[in-house]
Amino acid sequence: TILLGIKFFDDRNKKLFMQDRAGWHKKAGKGEIFYFMPGHSSLDFHHTNYSQMILNAIQYSKNDESNEK
Repeated sequence: TILLGIKFFDDRNKKLFMQDRAGWHKKAGKGEIFYFMPGHSSLDFHHTNYSQMILNAIQYSKNDESNEK
């Protein structure tokens, strides 16, 4: 499941980069994988929506674990 895309403007070379799969979720074996491309800079976590997605993924995983017991 695609969760988000990303747009990034690089001031150094004046280029806009866009990718439609910068965050996704998928089942893998008996578990699940959440992947988020942003986060290479601590400034990424200052964006409330991005930080909330990370917290939601953690909470989702925790809830999923308790449902298996």
